[in-house]
Amino acid sequence: MAEKLTDSEGREDLVYIKTEDGSYRGWRVDLLIDKLSSKMEEKILLCSSCKGMLRDACIYEGDLRCGQLEWKIKGVKQKIENKEDTYSDPFYVGLYKCQGYIQWNRMNTFEVGVFIFIMKGDYDDKLHWPIRYKYTFILLNHINSNNNYEITSQITKKHLENNPNSFKRPTELRNKGSGTVFISNTEILEAKYCKEDSITLLIIIELLPAL
Repeated sequence: MAEKLTDSEGREDLVYIKTEDGSYRGWRVDLLIDKLSSKMEEKILLCSSCKGMLRDACIYEGDLRCGQLEWKIKGVKQKIENKEDTYSDPFYVGLYKCQGYIQWNRMNTFEVGVFIFIMKGDYDDKLHWPIRYKYTFILLNHINSNNNYEITSQITKKHLENNPNSFKRPTELRNKGSGTVFISNTEILEAKYCKEDSITLLIIIELLPAL
């Protein structure tokens, strides 16, 4: 657990960064905001013991504009049978708060839909809106790691115009979701993806420049 850090004036507006050598460094939130628009010069890890709402943050490597969630989901067969929608724990991309979401029987079909929610966060008033990003969904193959099931897409001007409520600054708990039809709910149960009634889904998000 990282020690709680404050600056010389006693402010508590720092998040904790774990550097490659394992030591911790306190960053002011406003400086992290600046880093979102420029390439990080040093390779860093944003650890899960960060201050406040960032305590559940995932690991970032190399660039604060990228974030990744490794999501292990158990009881897949029952979720499909019960048409039970599933939400991930919140995670962060830079200082944007996000959440993964799965519809196991999208629109009462046999398709699995995977989506991203942008959630209300502590630093939204300092961030650029609407948010624009590229996402990659990867369903891990437990038998052959070189043959994962993967889809990549990115938010375009058309998305921003047609679905503005998905990418605006959130005014409620979360915005409307944005995502894609991913895979059939019969294929996802194949042994190469579903092991002991569990799957592992990677969600990778990279922030893109404003249009």
